[in-house]
Amino acid sequence: MVDLQTWIFDLEDIGFFDIFLPFLLIFSVSFAILQNTKILGKESKNINTIVSLILAFFFIQSDELILIIRSFLPNISLIFIVLIMMLFIMAIFMGDRFEGFASWGAVGASIVALILVIIALTSDFIAGPSWFDTFLFRED
Repeated sequence: MVDLQTWIFDLEDIGFFDIFLPFLLIFSVSFAILQNTKILGKESKNINTIVSLILAFFFIQSDELILIIRSFLPNISLIFIVLIMMLFIMAIFMGDRFEGFASWGAVGASIVALILVIIALTSDFIAGPSWFDTFLFRED
């Protein structure tokens, strides 16, 4: 039976993370930009596909560009996950009353969400018991 770790290592051995995923990322982003900006015309889906394929193939030719993508993409993913967590926390506090980020309720919920996300992200880096645990379970 093949476990998940072996399967991922097999994918890495055949170049899945070095060739296919960067190719797919560059193709998708460039195609989306070309489709939304309509630089090549309003009804140019086929041309946008060809241009995006060419850009993606040129991109995967450079080992330096692949290395750059592989080094900064985990950080971007972490930032994206933090933003999603903040939006979830804001949805918990605001509910259906959310009318944009200009209201005071949204600002307050954003501040609370940011504080909770910072606590969640830094709790593993604090040596010993965290200040929150010390505050809750202190012995008088």
